[in-house]
Amino acid sequence: VVSTQSTGYTIGKERIVEGIAKVLDCKICVNQTKMNLIKMQENDELSARLTKNINSRVHIVPMKDINPAALSKLLARTTFSTVVGVKPTGWTHSQHSQLADIRPSGSGKVRIYAVPYSEHSSYSELEEFVSSLSVKKIISTVMPRGEEKRKVMFNTLKEWTSR
Repeated sequence: VVSTQSTGYTIGKERIVEGIAKVLDCKICVNQTKMNLIKMQENDELSARLTKNINSRVHIVPMKDINPAALSKLLARTTFSTVVGVKPTGWTHSQHSQLADIRPSGSGKVRIYAVPYSEHSSYSELEEFVSSLSVKKIISTVMPRGEEKRKVMFNTLKEWTSR
């Protein structure tokens, strides 16, 4: 049995988790806080899938817990022999990535897939939108890890606003 993990910000990315649970025809294990937040979205189909049962095949866990150590601890608390982490993110892949390029990280009983997924605009859509306006300044709400990646992001935003 494979336990599929997916991340959850406070709100967001629930649709991919719901899709995984539909394919596996199972419930989604969440903590009480996440359950309350999802129920506020008034999505009856998703709400009906929620459970606190640790042995559910799909879990929503915080982004910080999509790593081999945390998933191994979770695995030890279940009846499963393997865990697959699904990390839906638009920031892991370049604008030219293909689904066929996705490879898992980790080994043994824990595998993690960073899957390109976003309900937001793509890189090219953002570039086109910003370029079509007289934008003087862009304030990022998400910072990449690492000084070099931040420099690249800031230079890109500066280039867009100088057009």
